[in-house]
Amino acid sequence: MNRIGEASRKGDGTGRAPSSPEGSGVATFTGGLLDVAGALRFDALPDEAIAQAKACVLDTLGVALAGWSEDESSIVFEHVRSSYGEGPSSILGTTSSVAPEGAALANGTLAHALDYDDTSWTYIGHASAVILPAALAIGESRASSGRDLITAYVAGLEVAARIGESLTDEFARRGWHLTSAIGVFGAAIAAGSLLGLSREQLSCALGIAASRASGLKANFGYTVKPFHAGMAAADGVQSALLAQAGLTACPTALEDRLGFFAAFADRRPPEAVAGVDELAIVADGVAFKRYPSCTGSHPAVDAVLAIVADEGIAPADVESVRIGTTPEVPGELLHPWPTSGSQAKFSMGFAVAVALSNGRLGLEHFTDEIVGDEAIRDLMRRCEVFVDTDLERPTSRRWPAASVEITTAGGQVHRRRVDAARGNPGNQLTSAELDEKFFDCAGRTLPAAQVTALRDLAWSLEQVDDIGELLAQARGTE
Repeated sequence: MNRIGEASRKGDGTGRAPSSPEGSGVATFTGGLLDVAGALRFDALPDEAIAQAKACVLDTLGVALAGWSEDESSIVFEHVRSSYGEGPSSILGTTSSVAPEGAALANGTLAHALDYDDTSWTYIGHASAVILPAALAIGESRASSGRDLITAYVAGLEVAARIGESLTDEFARRGWHLTSAIGVFGAAIAAGSLLGLSREQLSCALGIAASRASGLKANFGYTVKPFHAGMAAADGVQSALLAQAGLTACPTALEDRLGFFAAFADRRPPEAVAGVDELAIVADGVAFKRYPSCTGSHPAVDAVLAIVADEGIAPADVESVRIGTTPEVPGELLHPWPTSGSQAKFSMGFAVAVALSNGRLGLEHFTDEIVGDEAIRDLMRRCEVFVDTDLERPTSRRWPAASVEITTAGGQVHRRRVDAARGNPGNQLTSAELDEKFFDCAGRTLPAAQVTALRDLAWSLEQVDDIGELLAQARGTE
């Protein structure tokens, strides 16, 4: 949506970019972001944006409730319970309520624990797992309405998108994890919006968040990776609360010569910030996952499952599998030979081998036991992954594509190309498919009647007067 400007920037003799106090008439990148956040009102949101936001709430609640199966969820929960006092904000799937920062930390970690949460393709980051826990924590503490929650979430996503869209390639090369390093700004805006912060306070919240931005791709495949989402959600909440309390920050901390863009990517921010006439949540969309693994593997898994279904290929029939990917995928799937269930989420060979062996790829497959299964390892040895230069995409399309070629022992070759995995823009999941995923996930922690009530409230969120009603249905019994 935006282009990177090449215009030179003038300082004031202090080594800083010129600041832009309110009323100065000087446009800044941060000022443009604040214009976006300030312009978003529920009544002005397109129906598609509202529907997408509600789907994000439903999906995030579901995968977070299923996230209790992972060790890191319990580790972070125990830390939160011992470090934060009782408060107004619920920890999903439990009877515990803590201070908003603690709830955001726990729920963000839960939401990202399975790597089953949605992805914003504007900046290739898991937006909802960071922004929604922050918004839910503050919103519950203030008895905010469902309409307020939707608006705050969209505002957070749009600000994060405008910060992150020009940084995707540079961040990938440098090893930053965009989910947390960019998501923290969305969390700060969402939390600040629900707190009713002034424009000046929101500017400070962004400046504080800039000092908290972090997360490394080297940690993909380890249990700290889901913590990145919880960390960023909590940091966003903290940034907004501290700004409300009077902590100040550079009003141009993003574009300053010594600010976020310069420090993280050695570049300038875009010359201008796109307005709200084209929202990222609509234009670029959000991808909902069918498989609990890195999205880079999903097109190939779709292709393999289609070939297996159409041709009836058994694992013993497979002689070789060639998997062509788009260029960014090898940089995301960092564990070609995983040694744990966590690492398996970032292994193309593992995902394809399981799909070949089982005819599906689900939550039950990402275990240490299956990772070590010799039959799966044998199938992995027959897989070859390469960058397929024929998988050309428009520059505006950032979701991965794949080409798969399966050769059987009889010499037959079966090919399939997938340009957008199911769940991606142009190939979206239906509401019925989202419901099916939600019931499967949430039903692992909550009783069926409660899951149904939670589903109904999520889909009618704009009619909920107090989101405490929503979160009450997401509470556990112990």
